[in-house]
Amino acid sequence: MKKPQTHISIYLLVVVVALVPAAMAAHAGAPGQDSPTQSQPKGEDIYAAGRVLVQLRSDSPPTSTSTLFSTYNVVPLEKIAPNIYTVSVPVGREQEWAQRFQANPAIESATPDWRLTMPPLRVLGSAPDGEYENPKIQPEVLSHLNQARGVITETIHMSTIPAGPPLPERTLPTESPQVYTVFDYEGLNDEPIRIEVYALDVDISPIVIFDSVEVLDGSGTASIVVPAWQYFVDTGTFPIGHYLTLVHQSVSGSWKVIGKVTWHVSTQPNDQWFLADRYQWNLHNSGVWGNRDADIDAPEAWDVTTGSDSVTIAIISTGVVLDHPDLANKIWKNEGEIPGNGVDDDGNGFVDDVNGYEFFLEEDNPDPRDDIGWGTFAAGIAAAETNNIIGMAGVSWGARIMPIKVVRLMVTATARVPYGFISDLIQGLHYAADNGARVIFVAPILASDQFEKVEALRQAVEYATDRGSLIIGVVGDGGRNESVWPAMFPQVLGVGATDYMDELTEFSNFGEALNDGMVAPGQLILSTCMPYLPACVSTYPQDVHGQTAWAAAQVAGVASLVWSVNPQLTPAQVQQILLDTADDLGPPGPDQLYGHGRLNAGHAVRRTHHLLHLDIPELFFLVDDRDTQVCRVIRNSTTGPFSWSASDDADWLQINGPTGTFTPSELEVCVVRSALEDYGTYTATLTILSTIDTQTEPVSIPVTVRYLPHKFRAFVPMVTR
Repeated sequence: MKKPQTHISIYLLVVVVALVPAAMAAHAGAPGQDSPTQSQPKGEDIYAAGRVLVQLRSDSPPTSTSTLFSTYNVVPLEKIAPNIYTVSVPVGREQEWAQRFQANPAIESATPDWRLTMPPLRVLGSAPDGEYENPKIQPEVLSHLNQARGVITETIHMSTIPAGPPLPERTLPTESPQVYTVFDYEGLNDEPIRIEVYALDVDISPIVIFDSVEVLDGSGTASIVVPAWQYFVDTGTFPIGHYLTLVHQSVSGSWKVIGKVTWHVSTQPNDQWFLADRYQWNLHNSGVWGNRDADIDAPEAWDVTTGSDSVTIAIISTGVVLDHPDLANKIWKNEGEIPGNGVDDDGNGFVDDVNGYEFFLEEDNPDPRDDIGWGTFAAGIAAAETNNIIGMAGVSWGARIMPIKVVRLMVTATARVPYGFISDLIQGLHYAADNGARVIFVAPILASDQFEKVEALRQAVEYATDRGSLIIGVVGDGGRNESVWPAMFPQVLGVGATDYMDELTEFSNFGEALNDGMVAPGQLILSTCMPYLPACVSTYPQDVHGQTAWAAAQVAGVASLVWSVNPQLTPAQVQQILLDTADDLGPPGPDQLYGHGRLNAGHAVRRTHHLLHLDIPELFFLVDDRDTQVCRVIRNSTTGPFSWSASDDADWLQINGPTGTFTPSELEVCVVRSALEDYGTYTATLTILSTIDTQTEPVSIPVTVRYLPHKFRAFVPMVTR
């Protein structure tokens, strides 16, 4: 029995391998009347066999559609968007029929259903196992030396461990309970050395949070611990902000500053590969790989917001691994759809689309699972689950991921080719916009100098933009100057790739698409991958690493952070913020190599007009004699505790916070009963300010307190017989 089954399996495999290329080719029709009369198209002239995209004029009456197509004796296969249809035509005569349709004044455009392209498959190598130490980088020379009475050397720095290396980029992670002031000394004779630490992010003037005198003798390395709890009693950790450490030496009976170092506390997650430092250099580059600060300054952005879960990023690519441990909790869910019941519960036109959708010719599928790897990789870069110890850090910790699959893998005896078509991408764009995606990442491209090929795609881009979505596209990976769509559309933000030296990668395209575009790190990028490893590194076989898609995914993540700071921005405003805050590279000003510059997440969120998004418009308290304090919590759902502050005009109110390490953050407002003089009604105003945007209008929250002898009284009726 086994032998015949083996033969059948081989036969079926051969048939499948033979048929798939035939379905791909435009001129591979069956012999007969509609057989091809031209040679097989090559290069960009590859399109779906027997299909044409027809876009009707917007003023065409709906009733005329069937009549229009019946005059040509052709059958509409599917309405993929308003006024856009796929139409069945004889195989091998797609361009001829497109020209015939185009001549009709009722038709806006007609074109074969061109095939989309993606870069060749990369080798996916897993990130190595093991623990990693922080790198030893060049020490900061931040002191003025005094040679009169002993020597304190030029290696004054802050460290997380006694006598340890300097903080990478002088940045201490959040929730750190202590830090060490480290320096070498020689030839001291019981000399007093004074250490002062100032917090600089205060409204009036710097405040001293640590002041200690140590007596040093001889030579050695000093490690003076600076504990957070001495000043920050409530949390016992250093809050986000900037700090200054001064080292004094006693000279002629007075203190003289002989060294100083500035440092800051910044939001850093506990994910394995982020803490390994060099593996996510694109987010925070300490100089282990390439140039220090050749990154997107993600921690500086996270100080303001780690991202709101109200922002959704659509990943239009090869799908997403839905149960990946670093992605499963981030996948968008269509709350109006009941899984697996075969019904379009929410009435959006798609059955069982619980976690996104797949569009592929007429084989639409509610399961957008990845079978190639690109979409999963991009999703992790943009918005992997973060601060969960395992895996990697995503740019946006809060944003939801909407998987939209428009590319499949064609496997032949000699190649593994990813492919999809413009009709699939058009449907994906409409689906993303209609289902609330604010950011749409598009990986597949069409490289062409013929604008008429992309007229129907232009309509889809405009549709998504008009509905409030920003589209992020790639400029391509050919290492040349070419026209790539959809990045060439003015509404789409085209993205090229830089390396860890802040230079354009060899594979990144350049040219006109970058006139209104930008670049981001795209080489040696770590992210989530197909084999269910926590993370992997994208690698070219020829020792060239990365894709422009990985750069674009970071831009998508930062766009979601900007929208977290101000949900009322338009797509054009978000795009302009990203361009205006990029770090200029190459010749001054925009150019066709680097566009407006390399993405800077920290600058982008800090220069966004901050819209305070609070969940309570007013506060009301009932207080009686049994209360010591009565408290209410105000929640800011879009930005972190560093981004806002509060004050009041009443001595009976107490404000605690804002608190919370990341986004969202909270403020506790309490009424102190002992400060209320007598029973009655008290009123006050709570004023909320943005600490990152002086142009933000203060938010006034009215506070009303009703002070009674008893809040509640119970009346029990007496029943007699």
